[in-house]
Amino acid sequence: MIAVGQEGKPMIDVVGMRLDDVVDMIRGERDTTVILEVTPSKGDTQTSKRISIVRKK
Repeated sequence: MIAVGQEGKPMIDVVGMRLDDVVDMIRGERDTTVILEVTPSKGDTQTSKRISIVRKK
């Protein structure tokens, strides 16, 4: 994972951050959307993908 963002807000670079801090950024209010930007572990590392997740639990 290279970045975390909230719907309607800019993405925040998480490379080099402590895992606890990144998890805190991912957690939030129920039924809100968090966006994770990831790069593949194999192949072209220049290509990233954004994944939207709706928080439930």
